[in-house]
Amino acid sequence: MFLERQDGDAVKVAFKEAFDIDVINRAQIGDHIEYYYLDTEERFGCLIESGSGHAIDFIKPVRVHPHEGAGWVPSPASGLRYRIAQVTLVARDLDARVAAYHGGFGWGPWRIFESADGLFRDAMYRGAPADFRMRWAQAQVGDMSFEIIEPLGGSSPWQDHLEQKGEGLIGISVPMDSPADAERVRQQFAAEGVGILASVRIGDAVDWFCIDSQDAYKCLIASGVGSSFDGVAPSRTYPLA
Repeated sequence: MFLERQDGDAVKVAFKEAFDIDVINRAQIGDHIEYYYLDTEERFGCLIESGSGHAIDFIKPVRVHPHEGAGWVPSPASGLRYRIAQVTLVARDLDARVAAYHGGFGWGPWRIFESADGLFRDAMYRGAPADFRMRWAQAQVGDMSFEIIEPLGGSSPWQDHLEQKGEGLIGISVPMDSPADAERVRQQFAAEGVGILASVRIGDAVDWFCIDSQDAYKCLIASGVGSSFDGVAPSRTYPLA
């Protein structure tokens, strides 16, 4: 999103000229805001929204939950403060998607990893030992990491998503600072009747797990300790350093 209408308009022109991508949906909100969706699923693997302004800045809400003036607080259930550190896209062609996002938005450099490099240990999926075969790439975008995963067979939540739903955004990551806090995450969701869908050790620095949260939260929620972005050496980068 952009602050000025002229910048939002420039994006429409640029995507049409560079990629022959059109606006497929648009609307005005109040007097200050235009939002629109670009027809980006084929090239980028998901719909992309842009425009000028945010409703939160200009429009009075119907109501505020839990109350007017409330701020970001720790989870009432666990006392943990959850921050979204990463969003994840599942894709059929990692190289094509990485090149698209770099060419379209300038995002990167991308750190690219291969499960074939022996990075995974003790992988579990739905309570059984699993074979996570995949390639993935991560780029820092603002204060979050954007991750793209290309499943390569085997048993994993990403492979199932690709086979059942196709490409698209699959979930978010809310990492913890310590194993004790990661255990509190497990306990919080277990108390809600939401168990662990998948888990794995990545290299020597990352203890990752994924909550079986799609029914309750409409996306996968990953947590754990450490990040492959800064805790594991990539097999390569894009573009080349």
